[in-house]
Amino acid sequence: MSNHSNNEKDSKEELDRIILKKRGLDEVNDLIKEEGLSPSSSSDQNQQQPQPRRQRRARKAPHELLTEAEKKANHIASEQKRRQNIRLGFEQLIEVVPSLSQGNRSEALILQKSVEHIRHLISVKNDLKDQVRDLQGLLGEPYVLQLI
Repeated sequence: MSNHSNNEKDSKEELDRIILKKRGLDEVNDLIKEEGLSPSSSSDQNQQQPQPRRQRRARKAPHELLTEAEKKANHIASEQKRRQNIRLGFEQLIEVVPSLSQGNRSEALILQKSVEHIRHLISVKNDLKDQVRDLQGLLGEPYVLQLI
């Protein structure tokens, strides 16, 4: 009888270990404490270094879950924030790209002109690098600088 209860206990511990392997490390540590399992009953604990504990979020009780109206309000607020960030990005492009300083500008035009401006800047940078190489060649070896 005692042997049967030991086998049952061993199989329960084995099942617990399988379940624990599938959960995050924080949950494993919490469950070990809650279930009164010793760290030696989990084979993972012997192989891993102790890691700093993260705060575990408590699951909200059903009465604390958001209502549909609250979910909708949160969604609307998130969407408004996203749109505001996009608007801000377009405003920053208008400030930086010289050809966008006047007139009506659609979002498509802002993006097209921004790409043109970036390509122009890359071309200017490459021309300047070529000029630096030419000047370094004229000045000789001691004046050669590393180009970015």
